[in-house]
Amino acid sequence: MSDYERLVELAAKGMAERDNHPMPKSLTTPEAFYKVMARAALDAADIPALLERTAQAERNIETSQEAMRQADSNTEHARHRR
Repeated sequence: MSDYERLVELAAKGMAERDNHPMPKSLTTPEAFYKVMARAALDAADIPALLERTAQAERNIETSQEAMRQADSNTEHARHRR
């Protein structure tokens, strides 16, 4: 079983237990409880770090694309100066 599947099962177990126990006093609605559980499951799967790595990769791609556009522009200008 993969880590992801294990985490899904753990989150599902926690959600099912909510149905068997009263909600903590700090959570006033079922939606609030499920939001806490979803956040815990995503944190356990390290989704915040994955999202940050994805954002960094996108920034790197944009930087590379800009550098390539600049190089293409420089090449075009050099051709026209000849």
